[in-house]
Amino acid sequence: MLGAKNSGDCRTIDQAFLEQSSAECPGHNRISSALIASAAVALASWTPSLYAQTVPEESSDSSALQEIVVTARKREERLIDVPVAVTAVTAATINQYQATDLGEIGNLVPGVSLERTQSGSSGATLTIRGVGNLASDYGNEQPVAVNIDGVQITKGHVADIGFFDLDSVQVLKGPQSLFFGKNSPAGVVVLNSVMPGSTLEGYMKTSYEFTAANPAVEGGISIPITDTFAIRIAARYSDQLRGYVTNYAEPTPDPFDPGNLTLPGAAYRNGPDARTGIARFTAAWRPADNFDATFKVLWSDYRDRGSGIDGDEVFTCGTNQHPTTVNLLNPLQALQDPYGGCTANHAVSDGAAPAAIVDHFFGAPANGEPYSHTSTILGSLYLNYTLPDVKFTSVTGVYDASQGGFDNFDDTVYAQALDSQHDRDNQISQELRAASTFSGPVNYTVGAYYEHDHHKVGDTDKIFPFGPYPIPGPYYGYWNTLAGDSDDISKNYSVFAQLSWKILDNLELAGGARYSHDDRSSVIGNTFNYFDALVPVADNPFSPAGVTYSPHIKETNTSPEVTLTYHPEHDLMVYAAYKTGYLSGGIANPANVSNYTGLANPNEPFEFGEEKVKGGEVGIKGLFLDGKFQGELTFFDYKYTGLQVETFDPDTLSYTIRNAGSSTDKGIELQGLYAFDRNWSVHGSLELIDLKFGSYTGAQCYPGQTVAQGCNDAGLADASQNLSGARYGDSPVSGNIGINYEHPLNGTLNYKLGADAFYNSRSPLYERDPYAYTTAYTLLNVSASLYPVSGPWTIHLIGTNLSNQIYYKNYLFKPLGANNDISAETIGRPRMITLEGDYKF
Repeated sequence: MLGAKNSGDCRTIDQAFLEQSSAECPGHNRISSALIASAAVALASWTPSLYAQTVPEESSDSSALQEIVVTARKREERLIDVPVAVTAVTAATINQYQATDLGEIGNLVPGVSLERTQSGSSGATLTIRGVGNLASDYGNEQPVAVNIDGVQITKGHVADIGFFDLDSVQVLKGPQSLFFGKNSPAGVVVLNSVMPGSTLEGYMKTSYEFTAANPAVEGGISIPITDTFAIRIAARYSDQLRGYVTNYAEPTPDPFDPGNLTLPGAAYRNGPDARTGIARFTAAWRPADNFDATFKVLWSDYRDRGSGIDGDEVFTCGTNQHPTTVNLLNPLQALQDPYGGCTANHAVSDGAAPAAIVDHFFGAPANGEPYSHTSTILGSLYLNYTLPDVKFTSVTGVYDASQGGFDNFDDTVYAQALDSQHDRDNQISQELRAASTFSGPVNYTVGAYYEHDHHKVGDTDKIFPFGPYPIPGPYYGYWNTLAGDSDDISKNYSVFAQLSWKILDNLELAGGARYSHDDRSSVIGNTFNYFDALVPVADNPFSPAGVTYSPHIKETNTSPEVTLTYHPEHDLMVYAAYKTGYLSGGIANPANVSNYTGLANPNEPFEFGEEKVKGGEVGIKGLFLDGKFQGELTFFDYKYTGLQVETFDPDTLSYTIRNAGSSTDKGIELQGLYAFDRNWSVHGSLELIDLKFGSYTGAQCYPGQTVAQGCNDAGLADASQNLSGARYGDSPVSGNIGINYEHPLNGTLNYKLGADAFYNSRSPLYERDPYAYTTAYTLLNVSASLYPVSGPWTIHLIGTNLSNQIYYKNYLFKPLGANNDISAETIGRPRMITLEGDYKF
């Protein structure tokens, strides 16, 4: 039979067709120990917030909690039995607040940030426990992996994929080296879509969000073709008709470029004007009890008005009243934008370039308007074959993402930093796994993983006001400053194994390791360089057109881990784990290639090495108070070395990646859920993180930093500062508290109410810049639903960020800006009110 299964009181998530449990799922044995009950009460009283993942289900004990099953170790286990720090977000929670992309899903889990970034970068900043990407280059990978229906993605533009029709989301925190494809030193976000069932069923959903004027329609249907074969088809489309950001740029004379040009001001008034189309096809076949196959293919298409209005806002200008644009040919010419503000308030001055420039700019769209567009195809084939004592699994994955954009990265009405870029990423992967299910005390999991990735990037920009290119040829008359491309090939091979030994019935020791081999090569160079016509090669800040570099790196790594698990009671588990992991090295793909022709090894500046992590965590999980309270407490302590950080060259406006220093990540996580009865529950979580650099002596200075402020050799090309001991990353304190209540309204109708408050403390200073930090903020989300007792429809009213908090999660120094111009790369959404209607059949 296809779909989910039920056995007694044990309820699995709807992924049973993919992952059959290797052991029976026992019923609940209530903890009667007075000592443990007292500890649970103390834990509950100390917890300021709990996590909303389930609701009570009807059982012999009307207040007992519904059991949560996760697949953190590639087999179905109760959440309270898996020795991994996991937050499981159910489909009910996702739908409760209409979370349809990674950013919205990340907002539901304290200590997690999954944010899309500007189009001219790696595409996202994904962090867990504060650990994320310290570089935003096309060539680096994310330390947080996203696993979608079994396919592992470490590229940032995964954040552009829309998500819907999800069965569950699992966030695995800390290094994950064994069970999910390549190493993931910060954690893994696992998204499982709904499987087809054994009966004809489906749904239709329509909604309208009032702030952005955003209608959306969604639907899905499962069709059983035979007793052993079923399909599911689902699709969603949404379109912001107004948006929530206003562009105030007005026409003004162009003071920088020659020719008495007029800047036209805003190309559009409202944004981000995001449009998302997404569809998924699933086919599930189970011809025998010991064999099943699942094929899924996802298509996603995302478009918006570009990063200038989707994210970037200048939210601080130091002592200036407006953001500044500096003429790189004459730094004394620095003008403030009269239409731009210095406060993050969903208002921007994002000017378009004059038609004379846009019409003669390689890479500009025909209409000359900024845009960002990502199209993705993701497919997976999942095969399971089970023998009496061994289960074999094969997962084949295909990921094809094409992204392009054109934008004004100056973030002012002057539009002096025009950029057009595109990249295409093709990835195929194959994983084979065997897991034993012996009745004896020893079992194993072994496997192998292969990934081949081909990534091509092209970028062209205008950052100097030179005027039209004067030399005959393909760029004659064009205003571009530079154009370059890169062609990257990476191959990853790894094998992994884990051996588990039940020393006693309630004591298990598990140890394993993953051996990885990475091979990366690239061809990089500028295809056009305006400076070639102005200065000799030795004085050229950028690599001459036609010169190519061929960096190539090979690496091997072994990442072991050991876990000891103890069950003093059936519904109580204590574990201690030693873990390691790594993020493979790579090859930087800077948008503007600097001139390395005079170096003995000109390939070296592009190459950067692996980032490693080692450390451990101790956790306790359990059901307490006769099954009414589920709690989890985790202590963790990890050290990261060889941090992959991005450095900026102000002379060439180019970035590169290098390994610099170390950091420590320590903290406490607490989450739980208490059910007063089957209709009323409270939940929440708390995360305390101490993330700081260990040794980091060669950090770049922030713009304008003086010797007195800690910048050595301030004003010189090799200026640096010592960030050793400095805290960095996301909010060190985050948490949430919420409540769910469900009750009959009358004899025919029920209603359901939900509310959550999410708190994030002020983040540390970025590179010690006194203006670069994220303020503390609290988000308040509320939902209300009305539905008939036995009917097919539901009406939802959803409010997110009801307090209308202005908050931002990432920041950068504004291109061509004054010293204290800081741009917010990701602005949180304002108050959003959505009315939604669902119909199920």
